[in-house]
Amino acid sequence: MKSNLDARYKAPDFDSKIADWLGSFEDDMWGGPPRIFGIGISVEGVKVVYRIIEASGMQETMPLVLFLNSIGLVDTGATVRGLDGVFSMTE
Repeated sequence: MKSNLDARYKAPDFDSKIADWLGSFEDDMWGGPPRIFGIGISVEGVKVVYRIIEASGMQETMPLVLFLNSIGLVDTGATVRGLDGVFSMTE
């Protein structure tokens, strides 16, 4: 699983949980088509995607989505070019 932070934005406090989880996730040898998700936050009232996570196949996608939900992030349904989903804290 790959992840990139956008250095233009300060990561929110909950991001340490995401970084820890990504660091402990063991890659599965069974890859699949990549699914690309963004993690969004509000910066000065504007919603931005500050982290992009690329999961390979359902073996990585489902654990990722379940983890994001477990820390309070939900799929916003937002349509952002190149992303299969954008997750954010509920408001």
